[in-house]
Amino acid sequence: MIKMEKATVSAKIMDDKRSQSKPMAGSGAFNFLGEVKQEFKKISWTDKDELKVYTKVVVAFTFIFGMSVLFVDVIIQQALAGLNGFI
Repeated sequence: MIKMEKATVSAKIMDDKRSQSKPMAGSGAFNFLGEVKQEFKKISWTDKDELKVYTKVVVAFTFIFGMSVLFVDVIIQQALAGLNGFI
């Protein structure tokens, strides 16, 4: 009984796949671009003032992080140079 049901289900799936119309060659790219355009309309974009603030914050934190790495690097160099004098 179970084998019969599986065969019937798989036959239905095959019929469904055959009944679906295949898109014309080349139309897939146009469909894709149309869908991309629709999705872009759904996006809530950041306004210019917020974008400027966020950009300044990112630049500031990047600068601070870079200076921190430089500071740690100089400390490690000095420590290794001091150890080299003992050896």
